[in-house]
Amino acid sequence: MNDSPTRSGLRIGAVLAIVGAVLVASTIIWGWGRFAYGAGVLLAVLGVTALITEAVRRRAVATVLASTAAVMLTGGAVVAVNGAPSEYEAWDDPGEDADVVDRRSVRVGDLYIADGAAWDVATGDVAWSIEFTDYAIPSAVSDELVVFATADATVAVDPTSGEQVWTAPVGGFGISHDGDVIVMATNDDDAVALGLADGEVRWKRPGAPTHECTNDRSRRTDRPATESTAVLIGPNDSPMSREWRVLDVATGEVTVTVANCDHKARFVGGILVEEGGDDLVGRSITDGTELWRTEIDRPWVWEGSGSTIVVPPSSRAADWAGVDLIDVETGESERVRPPAGVLDPDAGRIEVLEWQRQDDVWVLVPGEEGHTLWNPISDELVEVPDGVNVDDVWTLGGWSWLSLGGEIRDVTGHERPVCWAMAPDGELHGPVTGEGCQASNGLIETEDGVFPVE
Repeated sequence: MNDSPTRSGLRIGAVLAIVGAVLVASTIIWGWGRFAYGAGVLLAVLGVTALITEAVRRRAVATVLASTAAVMLTGGAVVAVNGAPSEYEAWDDPGEDADVVDRRSVRVGDLYIADGAAWDVATGDVAWSIEFTDYAIPSAVSDELVVFATADATVAVDPTSGEQVWTAPVGGFGISHDGDVIVMATNDDDAVALGLADGEVRWKRPGAPTHECTNDRSRRTDRPATESTAVLIGPNDSPMSREWRVLDVATGEVTVTVANCDHKARFVGGILVEEGGDDLVGRSITDGTELWRTEIDRPWVWEGSGSTIVVPPSSRAADWAGVDLIDVETGESERVRPPAGVLDPDAGRIEVLEWQRQDDVWVLVPGEEGHTLWNPISDELVEVPDGVNVDDVWTLGGWSWLSLGGEIRDVTGHERPVCWAMAPDGELHGPVTGEGCQASNGLIETEDGVFPVE
């Protein structure tokens, strides 16, 4: 005896729904990919709608119920793959030639300033822009003044309007400021201090200034100027000479006649910290007096600019799971480790991220379920959510924001590139989608766009 049309339809609908559900479940368990997942969802939707259509006698009601079920099943499947809609909305296209998220940027209020232009952080609208012939590196010396270092001049502007306040015929890079003057490294390898009120030259000395040196060379001058009361300076006639000195930013006077730039030196917490053989050495920036000397495993690597610096262990260290904290006032050293249960030794080593020039230092700790950012100074933990892995972590703008590029795996096993940003206060923003992860001063930029996050 042949089945009636209704029973045949119910049977077909049930088979389709079951096959679809099994295919979806198998894809989730074994990671067969999005094609198999999509095929399973399609079969499940067809099966459920067929069951509803056959089971409900009233055609209008059946149509509404079947359509509702189809939308809910499809929508749920899409959310399961792509996640809920992101809380971050990308800017409209800022323009092909716009260099938005850049290490040479500053944030003043709601404005993000880089490359001679200011963008409204929330909307991406250009508040103002200035045409420069070459690079234009901003330094936010106050809420009322931004100083651009360019190839042929130094230009101070009002950050709210972009109106020029003063111009000085001094080209080069901004190094340090103390709220009254800004020290420029000129194209002629001179140190020139300009008054922030009027742009007038306060003092000038031969020699290229910098805020840190490595192997007898200046290091990283193409960044916004840092706030400091002292600068390092090398001789004008021989950049490879070891005659490095410390100058007072306000007066230009030499306060330390010989600074050890043989390997590495920089200012940390108002103290000159130098690598000295197997030791780290802390010296007064006012007269060069040695304040402390501490023997450590890797004296050439240390991070942070506050009252405590963080030193990672070498690969030869017996206790490679910890880091050394050094008090910059006393030189006292302490070995600390991540809280119990955070580090999975089988997942890899902890990584002290380089170029951190803020008070808090973050360490990437691999765990059994993913990665965690650990602040060894405060012992604070920030978990990177939903991350299959973190490909790379680096600092960009101001040496204080961290960019974390990695992948998120959806229910089908498919991985998609995403980006997180860690603010200086330890708040983790993201993820946003796309490769080419860069974060700076409240913005994340990937190939998918520029996203305001703070």
